[in-house]
This record gives sequence, C-alpha cells and structure tokens, in this order.
Amino acid sequence: MTQPRDTHDSPTATAFAAGRPEGAAAEASREREIASEQEVVDLAYRELDRQLAEARHSLAVTEAGEVSGTHQSRGERDAYAVHYTNLISSLEGVEDRLVFGRMDLDPRAVAAQGRASTGPVTDSGRRHYVGRTGLQDAQHREVVLDWRAPLARAFYQATASDPMGLVRRRHIETRQRTVLGVEDELIDVGGLETAPGGDGRAVAAGLQGEGALIAAMSTARDGRMSDIVATIQAEQDRIVTSGGRGVLVVQGGPGTGKTAVALHRVAYLFYSERERLERSGVLLVGPSRTFLRYVEQVLPSLGETGVVSTTLADLVPGVRARGAETAAAAEVKSRQVWATILRRAVRDLQRVPDSPRPIVVDGTRLELDPADVREAIGRARRSGRPHNLARETFVLWLLGRLTDQLASATHQDASDPDARAWIRESIRTARDARREINLCWMPTTPVGLLERLWARPALLERLAPELGAADRALVERAAGAEPTPADVPLIDELAELLGPSQDAQAHRARLEAHRRRELVSYAAQAIEAQGLGEGMVSAEMLADRVEAPGPSLTLAERARADRTWTYGHIVVDEAQELGAMAWRALARRCPVRSFTVVGDLAQYSGPSAPGSWADVLAALGTQASTGDAAGGGARGTGDADGTDDIVHTSPTIVGVVSPGADAGLDKGTGGTVYATVDQFEAMGAITSYNHLYVTARPGTSTGALVDEVAETVHAVRPGAFVVDADDAVAERAASAQSGGTMVAMVLNLLTPVCAVVAGIVIATTFTTLVARQNRTIGLVRCIGASRRQIMLAVLRTAVVTGTAGSVVGVIAGTAGAALLIRSGVIENLDAHLTISPVSLAGAVVLGTLVTLAAVLRPAHRATRISPLVALSGSTVGAKRVGRGQRLAAITGLIIALAGAVLVVPGTTGHNLYIVAGGAVLVVLGLLAALPLLVSLIVGLIGRAGSDGRYPILHLAARNLVRNPGRSAATAATLLVCVLVGSVLFVGLFSFTSSFQSIVNQGSPTDITVFGVTPQTDTAALTSTVESTEGVESTILVPSLDLTQTVDGATDSIDVLSINTSAVAPVVRSTKGLEDLDDRTLIVGELYRIPDGAAVTLTGPAGDVELTARVREGWGAAITPATAERLTGGEPTDAIMWVRTTGAGSSESVENAVRQATRGQDLMVRGSAEGRNEFTDLMHRTVFTICLVMAAALIIALSGLANTTDVSVLERTREIGLLRATGTDRSQVRRLIVIEASLLALIGGVLGVVIGTALGAAGTLAVLSDGGISVFIPYLPLAGVLAVTLLVGLAAALRPAGRAGRVTPVTALATD
Repeated sequence: MTQPRDTHDSPTATAFAAGRPEGAAAEASREREIASEQEVVDLAYRELDRQLAEARHSLAVTEAGEVSGTHQSRGERDAYAVHYTNLISSLEGVEDRLVFGRMDLDPRAVAAQGRASTGPVTDSGRRHYVGRTGLQDAQHREVVLDWRAPLARAFYQATASDPMGLVRRRHIETRQRTVLGVEDELIDVGGLETAPGGDGRAVAAGLQGEGALIAAMSTARDGRMSDIVATIQAEQDRIVTSGGRGVLVVQGGPGTGKTAVALHRVAYLFYSERERLERSGVLLVGPSRTFLRYVEQVLPSLGETGVVSTTLADLVPGVRARGAETAAAAEVKSRQVWATILRRAVRDLQRVPDSPRPIVVDGTRLELDPADVREAIGRARRSGRPHNLARETFVLWLLGRLTDQLASATHQDASDPDARAWIRESIRTARDARREINLCWMPTTPVGLLERLWARPALLERLAPELGAADRALVERAAGAEPTPADVPLIDELAELLGPSQDAQAHRARLEAHRRRELVSYAAQAIEAQGLGEGMVSAEMLADRVEAPGPSLTLAERARADRTWTYGHIVVDEAQELGAMAWRALARRCPVRSFTVVGDLAQYSGPSAPGSWADVLAALGTQASTGDAAGGGARGTGDADGTDDIVHTSPTIVGVVSPGADAGLDKGTGGTVYATVDQFEAMGAITSYNHLYVTARPGTSTGALVDEVAETVHAVRPGAFVVDADDAVAERAASAQSGGTMVAMVLNLLTPVCAVVAGIVIATTFTTLVARQNRTIGLVRCIGASRRQIMLAVLRTAVVTGTAGSVVGVIAGTAGAALLIRSGVIENLDAHLTISPVSLAGAVVLGTLVTLAAVLRPAHRATRISPLVALSGSTVGAKRVGRGQRLAAITGLIIALAGAVLVVPGTTGHNLYIVAGGAVLVVLGLLAALPLLVSLIVGLIGRAGSDGRYPILHLAARNLVRNPGRSAATAATLLVCVLVGSVLFVGLFSFTSSFQSIVNQGSPTDITVFGVTPQTDTAALTSTVESTEGVESTILVPSLDLTQTVDGATDSIDVLSINTSAVAPVVRSTKGLEDLDDRTLIVGELYRIPDGAAVTLTGPAGDVELTARVREGWGAAITPATAERLTGGEPTDAIMWVRTTGAGSSESVENAVRQATRGQDLMVRGSAEGRNEFTDLMHRTVFTICLVMAAALIIALSGLANTTDVSVLERTREIGLLRATGTDRSQVRRLIVIEASLLALIGGVLGVVIGTALGAAGTLAVLSDGGISVFIPYLPLAGVLAVTLLVGLAAALRPAGRAGRVTPVTALATD
C-alpha cells in the first residue's frame, strides 16, 4: 500500500501547524465546519432521494405499460425497464457515504481553465463536493461531482509541487447521513489569499484534523473490504484512471490494497467507457467464493452493479466443480499442452474403419466403405463447425451413399425424391447403421469426454504422449468422480471444440414438446369447462398466456448464464495462480483482451512459480503493462489479438417463415427471429418475461378473481397492471398495427356524423308525414284521443321503424364485412372475422334510440294539432311562427359568430380544444340559422327568374320559400356531410402536401452509410456509391467520439463535423444548422442538454467549451474548425450522406446502394420505408373517409328522396293546375329536379366553405409548429360538391317522374 507522503520539507506541513486553532476555539471552529458541511450533505441526500423516487416511478409506469404493440415497442419497453432497474440499483448502492470530499480551487485556475459553473454549492466553480456518483438538481446544476470525472482528478493527484489548481482538499467523514468530522489538507499556500471562504488567515484558521490518510490508517479494520474512494492516493489514481484497452497488471504484496484499486478501476471504466461496457459487461474472477463475498459490497458502493463475479470453478454454467485434487495435479491440468491434447481427443472421436463394415437394413446387406467414411469426415471437418454440429454433415453424406447402395440392391429408383426419402429413413432407423455411424463419429459432451480421459489410462497415454507417466498418474481418477476446479478450463475448451450435443438438444426438444402438448390439452379443457373464447381464444393462445413470465433479466444475469458471452473487460484477482488453460478460457470471454490482472508472483502457491508476468499471460497472446499497487506503474499498450486456435460459435439461420396474423407482426418490426431460449441467450437477446397469466378454476367469477389477484400483486408491485382477458383482447385490438389508430380515429369521428345525418333525415321524414296526416290526426282528436295517445302512437311507429331498419342494417353490414374480409382486399384481415352478439345488439339499440330522439319533435308537433284546424284545413299563427324562425335564426347567427371569434385565438395559440369548441358553436349556430339562410339564398336565386326568363327556376324558388323549415332540414343533411368531409380533406391534404418538408426537416438525408473508418478506401467507396443508378451526389461527414462535460457531469458523445455549405447540395434541408458556428454545439432534445448550456467537449487533442443549441434533425454537430481543435487533424470515423435523384429516396435505390457496398462492413439506412408507410396510411385514411362519407350521402339521398316525394304528394292539386294551364310533363319534372338541386347546391356550398375554413383553422392549431402549411385541395372539394349535386339529382328522379305523370283531372279531383 502507498505510504503516507513525507511532509517535513513541505510548505503544507508548515502552514498546517501554524494555522491550527487551539482549545475551545478549535472545537467551536470544528463544529461550525461540520454544521456547514452537514447542510451540503443534506442537500445531496435530498437530491438522491428525488432521483430515486423519479426512477422508481418511471419503472412502475414502464412495467405497467400495455401488453399489446409491436415487437419493437415491447423491446423498447423492456430496455427501459432494465435501464430504470439498473439506475435504481446504482443510486441505492451509493447511500452510504454519498459525499466524502470537497475541493477548494484557486479562482485564477478556474478562470484560466474556463471551468466556472453555477450551482447551489459550487461557488462559481471554485468549490466542488466529490462523491460516489454525480448528482445534479432539477435545474441541471451540480450538487455532487462524480469521483471518476476528469475534474475530480485534482482531488486525488494534487500535491504541493503540482497543486493542479487545488488550494484545499477536505475529506468528509459521514455515517449514514450524518457528518461526523472533516479532515483538511492545505495543498497550495500561495492560493490562500484567493481561496473560497475569505482571506488566507480565515482559510488557514478553518483547517481541521490531522489529514485524511492518517485518520484512515487509525481506523480499525473489520472482516469486510470497503472502498477506498475517499482516500485514493495519486499513485493509485493513475492506475485507477488508466484506459481500458489491453492488459494492465496490478502487483503488490499482501495488504497493499491492490484488489481495492482494481475494483475502483472497474468502476472508473464503467464511467469512462459506459457505452461499451453496458452492452457487454465486466467479469470479475476471484480465487474463491469467500473472496467474492468479501468484496461484494465494494462495486455497489461505487455506483456500479453490472458486474458478473465468479470463481474459476463456476466459470462454465451447469458444471459443478466440487471435487478435490492435489496442487501438483492442478498444475499439470493448467498447462498449454492440453489445448493440443484435447483437440487430438476430439479428432479421435472421428474414426475411419480398417475394413468395410457390414450393415443389414430390412434383410438387405450393405457395406460401410472406409473410403466413404474418410470422405464424409473430410467434408464435415471442412464445414468448420464444432464436432457435434459437424456430425450432421457427416451423417447426411454417409446416408446418401448408403441410400444409393440400398436402392441399387432392391432395384428402387433413387432419383425419385419420395422413394429416396423412404430409403434414407429406413437406413437411419436401422440398428446396424446407427451403431456403425456412431462408432465412426461419436457424439459426446465435454464432461463425458474428459471423464473418459481421466478414467482410461491407456487412452490418455495414447492421446497425451507429451505428458510423462508421473504426470498422467496425477490426473487419473475413477469414473463418476466430481470435476475439480482445474477441470473447468478443460471443459470450457472441449465445449468450444465439441459444440452443443444434438442428442441433448433433441432430448430437451422432446421434453418441451411433451410439456407443450399437456399445456395445450389443459387449456382446451379450461376453455370447454368455463365457456371461454367464443371463437376468439384458442387453446394454443391460452397456453401461451399460461406460461408464467418473469421480470426482465439484467445484463449480468444473462451473461452469467451464457458460457459464450463476451465481456468488455475482465478483472482477475490472485492471477498468479491461473494456468495457461484458464487464461485461454478467459480470452474466449474477452476477444478485445481488456484485462485488469491483480496478483503477486511472490505469493504463487503451486509447485513451479512463473518467472514473470509475461510467462503467466503468454496464453492471452498479448503483452501487459505493470502497475504496482504502491505506485510506479506505467501504462503500456497491449496487443488485442488472440490466439489463432480459439473457436467461436454463432447461430445459423435454418429457415424463413411467413407467420399468420396472430404473430402480431407488422412491417415496422423488421422481421422476427424464431429460436429456442438457449439460442436467444447465445445471441445476447432478452429471454425474460414480465407478465403473469392466471387461469381461473371452472365457475370462478372473473371480476372477483381480478380483484383478488390485484390485491395480491399490488402488495408486492404497487405499479402492476391487472386486467381480465376481455380487456386484454380489447387492448391488443386497439393497438393491432401501425396506422390503425388514425383510421380508428377517423371512424370514431365520422360515425357520429352518420348518426346526425340519419337523425335529421328521420326527423324531416316524420315531420312531413305528420303534416300529411293533419286531417287524420284531427279526426282522431275529435273522437276523443288525447295528446298523450297521439304522442305514443307516433313514438310506437318510430320504435317499430327504427328497430326494423336497425336489424336490416346490422344484417347487411355484417354480411358486407364478411365478404370484404374474406375477399382479402384489406391486408392482414384474411379469415379473421370476429362477430360479437353484444356489438350487434348495441348497434340495433343505438339505431332505435337515434330514431326515437329524432321523432320527439315531430311527435310533439302532432300533439299540438287542433281538431278544428285539422277539419277546416286553415292555419293559425303564421306570423307568430315566422317571428319564431327569425328569432331562432338571429340567435343562431350570434352563436356562430361567437364560435368564429373563439376559433381565432385557438388557431393563433395552437390550441385544438378551443378550435374544436368554436367549430361546434359555428355548426350549431349555422343549423339554427339555416331556415333564414335558405330563404334568403333561394329568394336571391328566384329573383334571377322573376323577369320571365327562367320561370321554372322562379317557381321552384317560391315553392322552397313556402316551407323554409323543411327546406332547411333537407339541406342540413347534406351540409353536415360535406362540412365534416371538407374539414378532414383539408387537414389530410395539408399534412400530405407538407410531408416532404417534414421528412426533409426530420431526416434531411435520403440515405446514410455507417461504418466508414480511417482504414476505408473512401475514394473507392465514393466512386462506387455515386456510380449507383439513382444516386445524385454524396459527401463524407466525419464522426467524432468525444467526451462531453455539462455542469460537472461527464459522458461520451458522438458528434458530426458538418460544413453547412458543403453538405447543402446533398441534404434536403439545412434547417437547424443556421446557428452552427465555431462556438456552438447543435444537439437534439434526445441529448438532454439545455438550450444555451455551456458544454465542454474533450477530444484527443484537447477540449473546447461551446454553447449548446437545441435543434432537431442533426444529432450532435460542430463545425470542421472546432473538430480540428479537438482531433488535431487526426483521421476519424465518418458517415456518408447520399442524395438520390427525384423528390426522395426509394427502396430500389437503397437496395442498390446496399448491394454495391456489400462485404465492406458498412450499414445502409434510408428513409424510403417510412415514406411508403406514411403514404399507405394516408391512402387508407382517405379511403375510409370516402367510404363513410358515401354511407352518409346515401342516407342523405334517401331522406332527400322521401321529403321530395312527400312534397309532390302534398302539391298534387298545384301540379294539376299547372298541367291544366299548359305546363307539359317535362317542365313539371324539371321543376321538381331544380328544387332538389337547389337544396343540394346550398347545402354543399355552405358545407365546403365553412368546412374548409374550420379545417384550415384546425390544421394551423395542431400542426403549424411541425412545418405544416395549409393546403386547400380544390379538386377534391369540387368533387365533393359535384357528388352532392348528383345526390340531389338522384333523389329527385323518382318524385319528378311521379309528378310528371299527374293528369289535370286526377289532380283536381284530389281532396
């Protein structure tokens, strides 16, 4: 361990002694200092509690998220859950001694280095509190500086000869959350006058204690290792902060703290290389389980929990090495020669027989030819696969040769695929064939093969001639003995050479298949017993949900269970005890050769001590640098190459499937990999579950079970989400696929429109019918019927009509949906029709209720008919009615005006709710004022024909004005349809027309090529890409791997070096780069850097302080001049931006670029897929709008036809008079058609004008901040208006024909 520094000739000691207070004054000063530091410690713990509460809340919200969604969304949810879990563990781990130090810096050094920062405790950057993790408050101001941050280096490395800008170093001693004492070291006497806290005398007077190191040495040691983060010395700090590449050896005698230094180095590497190590993890290999328990608290207390700790005996999952043997035997097994011996042992399993071997298959004698076996072995070995996996190639080739023999001997056609398959299967299942093939290529397991070596001396002697008889005797043992720790590296070596056993895999597959069959059978019984499903839930689906999920595994848990996991860094303690085979096993687990090796060659306990660390680490194939735990170690560069004969395995794709709709796939997931759990673990994928499915016993109440399960689950996990099967199915349906939400939103908006239109049509029709029945109602009133009876009669008619119509509509709609779904026109809905009786009944009830609501006003009007008025045929109160209509119209106009006034601030303030409220008022006011508006508009039109030029037009206008209420109601049906359609069309077409602008701003590059390194031939790459058809131009953009420091918090960041003028011809938009200059860092919101914050970027050549500007679309970007200052002109990685011809990228061009760059370790990403998905979504939405609008217009057409027909019946005498005065049939028909067309034109024009205005207002309110501009789709709106006129014409054809057939005699005879 490093000894205390000699301070006899140090100015520190002199000042320390001169400035120390005495007696009561000293105690008072000490209490003041402790109280002052307690305030800071309290603030730090409050911030820790706040961040812990936020992380726990975020984890609860994440875990309570919906089960449904795409694979991508579920993967993101699991990743967030793991992130929050790790964050909580890290924050909980630093609870003890959160703050342990304070740095008082010389203000001159702060100003010179530009390190001034704001914060509640930093005193403009002159004071920093050092702790186990970095903490910032809600305003991103520094509270605690992470001990691993570059700024904290002065706390550990500053000396009197090199103060590094540090005036005073204070160590703060705490227990739980209470400050017990402080210990000060005065580093720079010359900085006293400018030190924080006042003049030099005041600072000197406030010095406390005898120095942190002496205080630490006086503390009694217990039986557990604790961290030394508060007392790391400068020499140790140089080891801790060494880079993570290569091999670093930390050597020291017993008790020197070398293990603690290595563990602190792991924590530092997690901080400085977090992106790399969070993906791969760190492996800590200790000499014993007792040792692991001894050090298990150190890393969590330093803020890190993602470390896998193990012993050599537990290195291989599933192997329990509990056997014992002598040190001499263990030394023999550790030798490098075993790599050759074990490879030879595996080759020995591949044997060529001396002579042909007889095989009898179904009574036919075949021969296994040695030449065929030799050829099969050669083919299998050339496959490069491990022994057990290569056996498949060996067996298939031999079966093919034997198949030809059997086909020839039995005169069968071996060229016929079916016949050949039967022959091969007969040979494969024949006992002789299986025995002889196995003898030629024996499958085995690593443990089994090693056990045979130890138990068979003759076999060992033949395979290991390099070993002497004494050495072989040491390793021999009886069959069945437990493996020893020295066996584990040999088992690991064999696992690489052999690969997984196919017999073991087949056995596991059979067990899994049997378990699955039982589970499906149980699910089927449960469905039958409880009446579940009703066609929606199959036994397979229920079985999938019964398999209990669990929480997501952390990286450490997944790595511990996976023998083939590769780590980013490995720490080995007592490394002098490891032999060559152990180092080979560790080398396989860290291909980048990033090791921290801890040990002492003098403590080697084996029979033959190594001469140097180079001898110990020879199996790694790398050179190491050595650092003494007590100081003096220098960092060297290690070779990361491994030995050539280390075997690595990878998964193999064996097929591509096209799953059904129940797989829950969509185009955005990028496909799905189907594999076993073991294979997923081998690929590093998440194999955990986070949902629990509960199956109820027959007869159990679902609601009661949900409540009971929720109570039980919430006691353990308060944020958990408990739902029953129906709710889960509804949630899954609600989030079935991309784009469904928008289409559902449009349907939810247009369905009420259809209901409103139907209600208006029904109300108009019944009003007309009641008017037609005036005399009949009057007669009924004359014979004693009450108003209530009249009301009930009308309502009964409405109920019967509404129910019958709803039933017919439900039947027709269901049949139409079935035909549409089964036709395959709608993608992903093939044969997945779900009919719910509840939904059908609800539709019938809803239709009936709409009918009843619409008939209430006509029914009430029927009760007001007087018997006298009905019998006499006269009218009463016409003037009063006219005044009422005018009053209603004026009120409606006022309401509409108020709504329009409300829309304006909602549009300018981008508040959709205000705009929607104003729009509702506008529509309601318009409907109230519609009778007056129709009268005015029709009157103006009638005046055009008043001079005799257009007599039929004039007459049609007069007829419409005679009953403005009915005319307004008829026009209202079309107005509502056209208005809503215009609103949606303006919004959708505005979004579509601005889509290119949105894409250009959000993703300004058509194609991006990643993976360009300094070693890439960029000239050839540029030439290759630019010669691709469809590519217009390219540019290489340097990508820098830098370190960012914001308010004392340091993290890694990838930054692009962008020359705005150079990239302008390649990118689609430079929006967001306007503020980019040599003093600015452009970042997106994803980086969580506040706009205007000071950011220090550190690169290989130095650091630069920049001002952050939050702008989207570019990631993190700086200018080339700034990049030059950070890199010193050294080559860096880069990306290539590609511009394509035309308006944007296409899949064909992207695929062509991928094909052109294939084999160069490059990744190509384009924007065509997102563009195509958006276009498809827009097409589906417009199609949906058109369908629903068509349905609404059909409803309007039927209503318009009914009212026109009733109008013709009412005016039969009038039409007869027209015929009698010389009007011909064609003129009568034109009269009726013109009346309907005028109403359609009025409704259509008003709907288009007002709908366009409201649609533009809504578009500006919702989307103007996203680069959207209003676009008026004149052609589609004109089409809507034309369709509206066609509806009017179609509605009038039948009534016009009936009117034309009326004769004068018949009309005059009508009562």
